[in-house]
Amino acid sequence: MNYLAHALLAGEDPNFLLGNIAADLFKGNAHRMLPESVSLGVLHHRELDRFTDSHPSFLRCLPALYPRHGKYAAVVLDVLFDHLLSRHFGRFCPYGLEPFGHSTHARLSTVTFLLPEGVRQTLDAMIAGNWLLQYGHPQGLSYCFRRLARRAAVPEKLTDWAATLEEHGNLLEESFLHLFPEVYAYSRELLSLQSEGKW
Repeated sequence: MNYLAHALLAGEDPNFLLGNIAADLFKGNAHRMLPESVSLGVLHHRELDRFTDSHPSFLRCLPALYPRHGKYAAVVLDVLFDHLLSRHFGRFCPYGLEPFGHSTHARLSTVTFLLPEGVRQTLDAMIAGNWLLQYGHPQGLSYCFRRLARRAAVPEKLTDWAATLEEHGNLLEESFLHLFPEVYAYSRELLSLQSEGKW
């Protein structure tokens, strides 16, 4: 999953949301320097990634992506699953993608000051660029993959995402619609345990 899924699954608390969105920018235990509620968001993000990456519906898609994307297959799949989430957003959220995106960016903007400067700059750029609203259309997906390619050792492996979506779209959509309700339910379970102080 990518930013859109993690934002949707993070719940309402801005600090916890911040940890979920910024999680990939912290390595190892670096998140422990953050306020506890933000740090718990990082752990929530990581646990959902672990659940997703080992799920049969995720794993069944990877062989179709390996020939074109190689070691970046899982990265491409994460982004394309956010694209599919944007297309089916009404199934999982009572209001539309655009209001959700603007609301989430507004909540994040109130708490990014809690992050170290370099991480904060990345999050501020995300908010300014409306990243959460980029996944639903081709231009936005191209922007996402160009951004990823700038950090990749083999950037050309991230360029043919449109061909992958056209060739394997049915497999990806079927797999996503099986996976995401289970990820959503698991996230609710984690949030419940956290509210009870058991996680």
